[in-house]
Amino acid sequence: NMFNELFTISNNIYIVGGTVRDSFLNKKPKDIDLAFNANYKSVVDLCKKNEWPCPEIYEQGFPYVVFGVQKGQTLEGAYKSSSIFDKGNAMRDYTVNNMVYDVKNNILIDLTKMGLVDILNKKIRIPVQPDSYNDWAKNRWKHPLRYFKLINIGLTPSEKNIKHLITA
Repeated sequence: NMFNELFTISNNIYIVGGTVRDSFLNKKPKDIDLAFNANYKSVVDLCKKNEWPCPEIYEQGFPYVVFGVQKGQTLEGAYKSSSIFDKGNAMRDYTVNNMVYDVKNNILIDLTKMGLVDILNKKIRIPVQPDSYNDWAKNRWKHPLRYFKLINIGLTPSEKNIKHLITA
């Protein structure tokens, strides 16, 4: 029902990131990350109309909304979906987290072209060439956390350099 309501304010909905990865690994996601096209007012009005708890709706900076009571156990997402298709954005996370499911067209989009292969082989890959690892890691404090999360769900590094980079 929520997706049907979101389609009243957006021409498409994309399920992104770890939710897509987890579905291929037969794991229950802790939340569902979305991207869709809407404006701030239509998101606020939709939450009020449906009496959905939407404790976080950000207009400034990254347009973001949490549909639910507690972040991490909810539907969460960006309401300006164009950013998910930015090539620079796809290069910021591991390949297995750069998957997008286009709900309207029933299409899986692999932003790095290695995400699905890596999910099926349970590998962790950084989406840049090894000589660019340091640039990729610079100022990205979430990478070590995500690395260990991926290890915990049964993935292994595709290269020895990844473990060294993350634990250094």
